[in-house]
Amino acid sequence: MIGRTVLRCLAWGVGLALAGFLQAAPSSASRNMRLGVSVAQFVDNEIGPAHAPLMGFVFRYEFVMSPRFNLGIHTSYRYAQNDRHALHQFVYGLILQHYLGAREAALPIYLSYGLLLQVALVNKVEGHGTAHDTRLAVGTDFDWLGYKNFSELAYHYSRLHYFSTTSHSLDHVELVYGMRI
Repeated sequence: MIGRTVLRCLAWGVGLALAGFLQAAPSSASRNMRLGVSVAQFVDNEIGPAHAPLMGFVFRYEFVMSPRFNLGIHTSYRYAQNDRHALHQFVYGLILQHYLGAREAALPIYLSYGLLLQVALVNKVEGHGTAHDTRLAVGTDFDWLGYKNFSELAYHYSRLHYFSTTSHSLDHVELVYGMRI
């Protein structure tokens, strides 16, 4: 049942982004997509695999609001496993991205931040956890071998709260590499 919920959310996010892309204005410069791979490591994991890196993918559909500002719909899925636990992490929300200089520079650098929602599932544990996720990142766009690429280094401040229990830290550092479409 929980797996179906995660798949529905993932399908919704990807479907929404693709629907927006297919209905995009004739100017492709007004919209972007980013598709990449992600490796993350928990800073202080209180659930799931303690030392296993999270690996997965990132998808972002961006609206170019001005020459230095993008607004993006962000979706990512990551998975980690060790000998006792397997953790599925699904994150989605909005990202604000600010270029520090000209977007057309040889190596444009940007800062991004976002308010995201994180759903965590641990195998062999009933239920799931939902947490807020504040993402702060620095990244760059670059061309390599004729392809438009990007890379980001992000810190996620994330807390799992429910009712009167103490919060659980899900903070993690993430490295992303991918293509701009």
